[in-house]
Amino acid sequence: MVVGKILDNACTDLATQVGDRALRGTALRDAIREWHRSHPDEELVAEAEYERPPGVVWDDDNYRGAACGAFAWAAYLAEVEVDLRTYSARCTAFHSVQEIGHVINETLARGQIQGGIVRGIGWALFEECRLRDGAMINNQLTNYIIPTSADVPPIDVVFLENPYADGALGAKGIGELPLDGPAPAVANAVADALGVEPLDIPLTPERLMQLVEGVGT
Repeated sequence: MVVGKILDNACTDLATQVGDRALRGTALRDAIREWHRSHPDEELVAEAEYERPPGVVWDDDNYRGAACGAFAWAAYLAEVEVDLRTYSARCTAFHSVQEIGHVINETLARGQIQGGIVRGIGWALFEECRLRDGAMINNQLTNYIIPTSADVPPIDVVFLENPYADGALGAKGIGELPLDGPAPAVANAVADALGVEPLDIPLTPERLMQLVEGVGT
């Protein structure tokens, strides 16, 4: 959101220098090329600074106020199956609704969200850091389990666009948002399926067996 707006303002500065503040996309690129042909010995440089949106105040000394002008939002729903003989859980379908302002590039945005969801599923069901003497002992792909393509369910992504006036072209941003919600969604789905309350992830078969059968408690 912040970096994107700076880039947007820099592009506006470029457009102004080449003759039309409203130029965007291919038209701006062509105008810049034409400017270079007409000014072969000159350098075209754009500058921009982030301007805090009106009403957004942040006190960096006391860490109070609003650090962000706006927030992206999301809702997640996971469908799971649990084998009651092996206590292995798998995600069979995943649904997400994202409100990230204006979606500039839907393909890239969808890929970012799907990738984050896959990471969240891995966090919820597979990925466990094992430590000994303060060091991670399963720090290789041979012993640190991550999801494979066989573990990835159909992922449904729906966008609700609510353009943000102070973001680049109305966008807010995605960032780590699609990683924050999927793991809790998977854990809640497992809790609903088994009638238990998992408090730790990943939900490995060993942990699920303990929860259901009370083994080791």
